[in-house]
Amino acid sequence: MEKTTLHTETAKAGNRNFYFDVKKSPNGTNYICISAVAKKGEEIERQQVVVFESEVDEFGEAFVSTLLNINTDSEQKAAGFKRGNRSIYFNIKQSKKNLPYFILDTLKKKEGEQERRDSLFIFQNEFKLFGATLARTLLNFERTNSSQSQLMEAAKKKYANAYEPWSKKDEADLAMMYSEGKTIEEMSNKFQRQPGAINARVEKLGLVPRKAVA
Repeated sequence: MEKTTLHTETAKAGNRNFYFDVKKSPNGTNYICISAVAKKGEEIERQQVVVFESEVDEFGEAFVSTLLNINTDSEQKAAGFKRGNRSIYFNIKQSKKNLPYFILDTLKKKEGEQERRDSLFIFQNEFKLFGATLARTLLNFERTNSSQSQLMEAAKKKYANAYEPWSKKDEADLAMMYSEGKTIEEMSNKFQRQPGAINARVEKLGLVPRKAVA
C-alpha cells in the first residue's frame, strides 16, 4: 500500500512555498508532512519535517507556546516534547538584525545509530501565514481522523477483523485458499475482513493462483 495524501494546504511567503500535507501511511495511521520549498537560482532548496499522529496534540501546544513567547529582546527557551525515540522542538532565535525567527527541529535517535535531525526555518514575515495555515491543517487532520474512525467502526460491524493485524497462520490459510482458487468474497467471509483488505494482503504476499503456476 502506498502513502496517500488526504488533504493539502499551501501558503506562499516571499520566495518560499509551504506545503502542509495530511497523509495516510501504509499501516493506516495519519501524519502531517510540512515542507518549505524555495528556488535559489537554478537550485531548489527544500526543508521538511514530519509529525506523526501520536504527536499532533503536543505539537500544536508547543507551536502556540512558541508564538506566545516570541519577542525581539532575547532568545527564549525552546518549546517542545519527547515521545519515544523522537523529539520535537521549536527553537526561538534572533537574527543579526535582531529579528526573531524559529527553527522547528525533529530529532530521532535509535540505540547504536547516528541521530537524525530534520529542520524547518520560519522567519518573522512568515509567522502569521505559517500559523494560520498550520491551524487549518490541524483542524482538517482532526476531521480526517474523525471520519476515519467512523469508517473503521462501520467496517467492524460488518467484518469483525477489519483493520486488525494479520497473524502468520491467517496468512498461511489465505495463501492456501487463494491457491485453491477461492473467490475474494469467500476469503472475505472466512477471515472477516473487507474485500479490499484481502486483495491488499494477496498482493503483499505475492500470491499466484494455482492455475497460473507452470
